[in-house]
Amino acid sequence: MYRRPYALVSSGAQYIDTEYAVQNNHMTVEIDFSPMASPSGNSTYGAEVANPYNYTIIPYSTSGTSASRTFYTGNASSGFSFSFTLGARWELRAQAHSGLQTLIVNGQVVDTRNYNGTVVNVRPIHIFANNRLTGAQQFSAMKLYSFKLYDNNNLVRDLIPVPQGNTSYSATPAPSNCLWCKVTNRYYVNQGTGSFGIEAV
Repeated sequence: MYRRPYALVSSGAQYIDTEYAVQNNHMTVEIDFSPMASPSGNSTYGAEVANPYNYTIIPYSTSGTSASRTFYTGNASSGFSFSFTLGARWELRAQAHSGLQTLIVNGQVVDTRNYNGTVVNVRPIHIFANNRLTGAQQFSAMKLYSFKLYDNNNLVRDLIPVPQGNTSYSATPAPSNCLWCKVTNRYYVNQGTGSFGIEAV
């Protein structure tokens, strides 16, 4: 069956809870996305705890009009930033493996460096926001084409956008514009305000 690809579109008020907290200091995120102008202080995805700090390779921007992202890994900023062009489509593979961070953008290695601490986290990773302190914060406006999360080389989330009413992956229609997971075989819906947009690609 042909399944048409879609992009899930956030205005900066919606987010997805993956309901998965990283269990090992050995994780990989693969995300296909297009950043858009966002509120200042925004995260593409992530989870963090404090005292001590644990960051899950979080791409963070202090500016809402710049697509430059600084990566927070382990217990601090990794010190590396990458400029993603607003509106362009990017494929990011972010790896944190036992003290070594590797970032691959559009198939090219853009940074490899050591990090301190761990990416193990008690908070589940959020997409379009960062799960921190009191919950979802640092919301990001963007288009999401796919999101994969590996923990200790095991694929634990494989998320793709589906429009409301879609039955391509389940006999149960999608309850809203949301994400379908090929690993858990279930929908993940908006946990924020308003609703996601959807675009065919």
